[in-house]
Amino acid sequence: MASRQEQKLDIESKLPHVEKYSIWEGWGTDAETLQNKAETGSEIRRGISELVSLTDDPAEVLIPVKKWFIDGREFLEGSKIFAIAKTYSKTIETFLSVNDDLEQLGIPVDKKESLQTVSNSLGNINANANKLKNWCEWQSAKEQTLSVNLEILCSGLENGLVNHEELSQQFRSAFCYWLAPLLIDEEHELRQFKASTHEQTIESFRELDERVAEITSDYIVALASESKPVKGAKDNPNEFGVLAKELQKKTRHIPIRALINQIGDSLLDLCPCLMMSPLSVAQFLPSDFKGFDLVVFDEASQMTTWDSVGAIARGKNVIIVGDPKQMPPTNFFSAGGNSEDPDEEDLESILDQALAARLPLKRLMGHYRSKHETLIAFSNSKYYENSLVTYPSSETKESAVSLHRVNGIYAKGKGRNNTVEAQAVVDEIVRRLLGKQEHNKSIGVVTLNTDQQRTIEDLLDDARRQHPSIEKYFQDSQSRDSVFVKNLESVQGDERDVIMLSLAYGPTEPEAKTMSMNFGPLNKGGGERRLNVAITRATTEVVVFSSFDSSMIDLSRTNSVAVEHLKHFLEFAEKGPIALAEIASADHGVDQFDSDLEEAVAQALRVKGWKIQTQVGVSRFRVDLGVLHPDRPGKYIAGVECDGATYHGSPTARDRDRVRQIILESLGWNIVRLWSTDYFVDPESAIDKVDMKLREILVKERELSTPSEAIVLGENVNDGVAVEDLSEVAESEALKSKALNADDYFEPQHKELLTSLVKEVLSERPGITLHSLALEIANLHGLTRTSKKQIEYLCKVVEQFAGINCNDGYSPTLWQSPEDRVDLIEWRGVDTFGFERKWSELAYEEALGLAKFAITKSSDSPIDVMCDELRLKRRHETTLSKFNQWISEISDRVL
Repeated sequence: MASRQEQKLDIESKLPHVEKYSIWEGWGTDAETLQNKAETGSEIRRGISELVSLTDDPAEVLIPVKKWFIDGREFLEGSKIFAIAKTYSKTIETFLSVNDDLEQLGIPVDKKESLQTVSNSLGNINANANKLKNWCEWQSAKEQTLSVNLEILCSGLENGLVNHEELSQQFRSAFCYWLAPLLIDEEHELRQFKASTHEQTIESFRELDERVAEITSDYIVALASESKPVKGAKDNPNEFGVLAKELQKKTRHIPIRALINQIGDSLLDLCPCLMMSPLSVAQFLPSDFKGFDLVVFDEASQMTTWDSVGAIARGKNVIIVGDPKQMPPTNFFSAGGNSEDPDEEDLESILDQALAARLPLKRLMGHYRSKHETLIAFSNSKYYENSLVTYPSSETKESAVSLHRVNGIYAKGKGRNNTVEAQAVVDEIVRRLLGKQEHNKSIGVVTLNTDQQRTIEDLLDDARRQHPSIEKYFQDSQSRDSVFVKNLESVQGDERDVIMLSLAYGPTEPEAKTMSMNFGPLNKGGGERRLNVAITRATTEVVVFSSFDSSMIDLSRTNSVAVEHLKHFLEFAEKGPIALAEIASADHGVDQFDSDLEEAVAQALRVKGWKIQTQVGVSRFRVDLGVLHPDRPGKYIAGVECDGATYHGSPTARDRDRVRQIILESLGWNIVRLWSTDYFVDPESAIDKVDMKLREILVKERELSTPSEAIVLGENVNDGVAVEDLSEVAESEALKSKALNADDYFEPQHKELLTSLVKEVLSERPGITLHSLALEIANLHGLTRTSKKQIEYLCKVVEQFAGINCNDGYSPTLWQSPEDRVDLIEWRGVDTFGFERKWSELAYEEALGLAKFAITKSSDSPIDVMCDELRLKRRHETTLSKFNQWISEISDRVL
């Protein structure tokens, strides 16, 4: 009690100091309130002390503090500073509340940032409120991207290093670049892949597969030979005695049918395979003869059912081979048959019956006859739904089908021919057979009716009498097929390099604008099948002779499908493949790639200087990259194939690695393969290997090209490529000193000097080729190449006096006079004219002389001698093949 009294007295003694402030509220004031206010006072004191320490004169702070917080305290709440402080407090509270809301919305505000910065940021957000949704979506996408560790992708976009339009492709490329090595490492075959080993395996497979095919053939022969009776054997059937007796007879032989009836099934022991027409089967084989295990029909689309049943009945199994889109059976060759009668209906074939009966069907899709795709492109589009697999030609020409328009008149009525058109056909045949470039191509003529056929045959007979030298082309031989002239009904099954199609029909009056829509057999039902046969007989070229163009066929006047197709075919011949909508997309001027790998390889080879054409071909099968020949416009030097979709899409290894290669090589292609695994591991080395192979092919082709070819091509090559460096051809100082003006080459007044130059060269170098002479004369005129025009002009000059030997496949050999000509020039040495000659520059007669020299010097290894004499550093297979040819030819002469 006493202590509390003391405390009270102590408090009362201090009250005079605090009663005038609101701190003391009487004895009801609680201790906690006093404690809080004491702490607040201490903080104020510290704040004032800090503020005073920041000034040079403490009075500047203490006087205002005393004025407002001590003397004028009762007026403080109504002062301006109090109002500002109160407003500030409310603003702070609002700011903190909004900040909390922003954090809940995912927009945190750094409390260390100045209010101005925060205000500017929020102002920007408000000003771009319409873009806020997009920004939020970007943030969401960015968050997802960061979650999969693609920070570099986001930063690249935000910094503008990556174009958003290319983002997908760049990501895909980067992803594949990262993934490819991992996938390769996972697979043993890919990890251990080596191009040279794989190519060696492919080559071994090709050899083995070819050997298996040969052995299989021999094996079948061996199996058939097991049952072959031995002449004179005691256990031979008695039926053979009947045959032996007939063989001894000179006359009075029994009928073949009776002989076969007596021999019975023993006939098949002597001859297990018979090739017979349905008529021969019915005529010679007894009706109860049923010994065949298999009956095969070829060209079944032309066989009637009733002619075929007899052969089918004589066998246990049957294979019916034919094309339902080609010629149906017809009674054209029967009595009264008339190709002009459109009312004659085609007959039904055994092939049609087999298809209708739903017998097991195997459709063959490969097409190998045409050496240029355009020869089959029209039929593939119109008749085979573009399902045939065709192979591109190694030539770059757009089309092998051309239209030769003539101003002919169709003799309607009794004549039913077109003599003007027929004469144009005959003139073209004679031109080709007399020419040096095309005389080796076989020729066939197809007409739409028999009257035009007879007209062309008569005119050809006249031409053969006028030009006896072409007679050999009308006779069959082992090396060539003869020229034929056939009508539409009889041409199926025939094939020639060049087919000339004579339509005959056309206007009946000169300059007529309209014509009859009657095209004979094409107007029949199924006439389109006849058209299909006619336009697919060629292997190399089709020339259409017509007295009208496609615009003169009025489809509103006919409902014949064949006539409609004829109109479209004429458009195709006029315009080329672009006339077919189905293949118009094969635009060779625009890059088309099957894969990114192909695109990368194409671009890399272009950097190396090669001209590349992509996706060569018009059907499903295409060569990935065609490399244009730098010396021969219109030809590919090689095709580069990557192991992409076309390669791995092949059903078997035989198709992929052997058959396709054989077909492409037969069409003139050199195939270079690039393996994707090699490219992934080392792109630069892979491209270098392809480039090296292409250059090796170019060197070989330049060595093999005949001089005459080089001259013809000289005027068409790029300006930067010379046909031949003439300094390698001639170094004669005497002739070099006579520099002449190239502009005078063809001038009449210059001909005498040109003749003198030619004689001078031939006197110094007898027995050189026309090619070498042309290059020498061109060099004397300051030219670095020659042209076709120059060589033709020079040829006319030398024909007046020189001795000339013409040899197929070689440039003509020249001497100063006809008396100097020889069939064999003894080997004169590689540098007999003062410079080193190439083997391809040798005249044919001297090439034989070199072969003779080599055989004489070393009969065991003449090739080595020839290579040593010509100082060859590298021996290409093509070069050695040519040498072997020379050795063979000189050996034949000696024998």
